[in-house]
Amino acid sequence: MKSQRIRRLIGLTGLACLGALMFASPCAAYTPPETDPRIVITTTEGKILVALAPENAPEHVKQFLNALHAGDLAGAAVTRISPNFYVQLVGASGSAQLAGLPVEQAKVGNVHGALSVYDSGTPGDVPTLMFVLVSSPQLNSDYTPIGFVEAGMDIVKAIANSGTIGNDHHPAEAIYVTEVHRASEQERMVLRSAEIAAASDDGTALLAAIFIVAFAAFVAALISAFHDRLGKQRVKSLSLLVALLTFFGVWVGLGGSEAGSGLVGAVLFGSAIAIFRLMGRFERPVPTTDLGGPAQPVDRADGELHAEPRIDQPESELEVVLAQ
Repeated sequence: MKSQRIRRLIGLTGLACLGALMFASPCAAYTPPETDPRIVITTTEGKILVALAPENAPEHVKQFLNALHAGDLAGAAVTRISPNFYVQLVGASGSAQLAGLPVEQAKVGNVHGALSVYDSGTPGDVPTLMFVLVSSPQLNSDYTPIGFVEAGMDIVKAIANSGTIGNDHHPAEAIYVTEVHRASEQERMVLRSAEIAAASDDGTALLAAIFIVAFAAFVAALISAFHDRLGKQRVKSLSLLVALLTFFGVWVGLGGSEAGSGLVGAVLFGSAIAIFRLMGRFERPVPTTDLGGPAQPVDRADGELHAEPRIDQPESELEVVLAQ
């Protein structure tokens, strides 16, 4: 029984930490080798560094580089966007060389941060490029990942969160690709450094929140594993600690990110009040039964004042005999 509790404790803690690490990952879920080519996609919103992956889609990457060298990709525009899903690019003629190729994905599918190619197969249709914002294995049968975002994921997300119009989710304001070229070593270093600095500035509060919530999950796992041995009062106290840590972790995480809103703030404020009221229940004194104060003198028949026996002043056996 004890070993099962320990295994459950380790399992719950491991799942909490794994989920925290996955949640904290700011860049692509896959990074191609350093020997693979890198490209810089310059948009009206900023620059995006993409590591091409010929080991994943050799024919698509070859044709993409041919189009790049021919200058066919310049002037592409963002045509469709969906927050937390994708950003779609279409060039006037930039992707025509990618038409007619079978889907390739030798190693990695459409994970978070992938740059994928979609070809409808219809004659005359130009294949489209799409940044994938969330791992989407359902796209693997039709979309070929040719590269993965290495820096500038914040630019992709900013584009995805811009306003849209119509049922096709067209950007409300035009967003263009002004240039696409192979990245030099200096560009790779500069863009990577900027990405690390941005992640450090924006991720400090998030990292602290992750550790706080992970510790709360660890305490919750302890409570679950040793519930019978802790006793009712300790379980209540530790459960309150878990609630406080979780609340504090969420508060710190939202305070250091752009995810906060008026509604979220109101919910957190209401949660704080509820937790403080719960804490007040632990501080209330336990009501006690009035057992009576000190003995009060009473006037007996002999005219003298005698102390009236109370519960806190029991009579001796001699006094009881004399009284009888």
